[in-house]
Amino acid sequence: MKRQYHKEYLTREELTAFLKVKLSSERLEKVRDVFVFSCFTGLVYEDLKKLRAEQLMTLPSGSHYLRIYVPMTRFSRTIPLLDIPYKIIEKYKGQQEDGGLFPLFPLPVMNIRLREIASECGINKTITTFSARRTFATTIASENGIPLETAAKILGHNLLKSTLSVTCFTKNKIASDMSAISGQFKDMETMFNL
Repeated sequence: MKRQYHKEYLTREELTAFLKVKLSSERLEKVRDVFVFSCFTGLVYEDLKKLRAEQLMTLPSGSHYLRIYVPMTRFSRTIPLLDIPYKIIEKYKGQQEDGGLFPLFPLPVMNIRLREIASECGINKTITTFSARRTFATTIASENGIPLETAAKILGHNLLKSTLSVTCFTKNKIASDMSAISGQFKDMETMFNL
């Protein structure tokens, strides 16, 4: 029998709380910043460990993106950076002795600290580093109209089935999608007399 588990992710309001909370230590702030970066890029902890400054690219238009090679799929991913993740990169750029972009703690420490931060935000969920990937797929991508195929490319998935496994389709998303097409049936409504 397949094990069932709840897919934890942050809603827009919870993500805002993560961004705004005044944390009690620099250590918690670093964990929060790395988590928020992942929420806006969909990158997992293992990807973050491999990030280097030379992977940051700037287009002539001034927009920024990351280029990441994924050995498992044998192709490069291009991840456009919104302002928040770019500012986080700038905050920590050049500070890591190993040449990485971010100050990373061991994964178990990251997950413990994330639960502390969630508690300080009044969020009663078991938040882990992987919750950031789900937050990207659900709150950042799906709820803001990014097509599933585009989200799949950013997440590094070859199969949409993989993207669906990390995306939660919320009531708001479903209502928004249906609302977007509601006006297309006005002609039918006038023909249908009830």
